[in-house]
Amino acid sequence: MVGLVEICAEDCLPTIQPSIHTESYGNFICNVYRIRPAGETEWLIVDSGEPIQIDCRTIKMRQAEFDSFETEYVRPPTIAQRDKYDWDGIYQFICLRIFEEGITETLIQLIHEVQDWCMRRSDGKDMPDESTLRKRLRPLYKSLKGSMDEEPTVSPPLLEHAATQSPQPD
Repeated sequence: MVGLVEICAEDCLPTIQPSIHTESYGNFICNVYRIRPAGETEWLIVDSGEPIQIDCRTIKMRQAEFDSFETEYVRPPTIAQRDKYDWDGIYQFICLRIFEEGITETLIQLIHEVQDWCMRRSDGKDMPDESTLRKRLRPLYKSLKGSMDEEPTVSPPLLEHAATQSPQPD
């Protein structure tokens, strides 16, 4: 047989598939038992017990088939789910509150202030409950309180020494 033929993919997969997954360059000969001449609808089955051996590196694909595969199987982009609550607004409120008044004494005080802010913004309809706020704000609150409890990076004696060693104006 001469010319373009279609080969049955199932015949070549046992040879091609391991090479795809392991990137090995081993056996490229696939045994084909079914072929279909170009323009035909029926498969021709190899009558003899010996399959037709084809070097997989010589298999070609028509551009139209390649293009249809690319467009048909493109994964649609996922749309990010919007947050149910205005977390950016909440964090902005917290930053302003800390800048203007400092951090609250307890996490629950901060949560209550955030709930008050949310209630004013949404008329109490769509606002996070206390447990949701606690889950979201606890790591932030702990890191803020932890940074306030840490010792200064320069020890006090060095600060005093630096103050006494300041240059005198001429």
